[in-house]
Amino acid sequence: LYFFPIIAIAFPIILYLKKYKIACSVGICALIYAVFFSIVSVSRTPIIVLGIVFLLELFLYLILNWESLKKRGIIKKAVIPGLILVLILAIFFMICKNKISNSYILWVLNRDGGLLGNIRFKAQLNVIKSMFKYPFGGCKIDLFGLTFPHNVWLDLIYTAGIIPFFLFLGYTILTVFDLIKLVKNENIKPEIKYIITGLYVAFVLYYMVEPALEGNVQN
Repeated sequence: LYFFPIIAIAFPIILYLKKYKIACSVGICALIYAVFFSIVSVSRTPIIVLGIVFLLELFLYLILNWESLKKRGIIKKAVIPGLILVLILAIFFMICKNKISNSYILWVLNRDGGLLGNIRFKAQLNVIKSMFKYPFGGCKIDLFGLTFPHNVWLDLIYTAGIIPFFLFLGYTILTVFDLIKLVKNENIKPEIKYIITGLYVAFVLYYMVEPALEGNVQN
């Protein structure tokens, strides 16, 4: 959790390295340490969130600067290197397939049922299925051995019921519209747009897979 703010702004600290040398250099050092700590602590979430947020901010960058990039021919120039990179990665995967399948990294990704078949997602699905069976919560829904659903919105259903869930869901939807307004506002600097978007998405993703309202990061 402590590293999520720096993970959330990985794209802008690289993008604006020349413009804000000292601040971005410190940010890159912090980002490297955050990734290192995630690997050492065998934590998948920060690495996955880093990849998703970085790609999302890159996509946002392309949207906000499409006409400028198109005029300079950067879009066309980036297509061929991008295809070459994908080809290199595909070849590398085919050559090292056996080593990758037996690697420590793959074990980490596949533990607890893997990324898609994770026990957390099974518990979360059961909360959704049972939400009207226990409309006032009370921690009665079967979580298949877990203590929490590992999702802030579903934690509310499990603990307090559907009324606070729908209230918080409505609030979440309103914040999405606020974020869209911020991104579309031409009076706000692009740096701020990337930072706020990164922070918003990173923590929403965190809230989707961790019991943020119940967990204590000090323990």
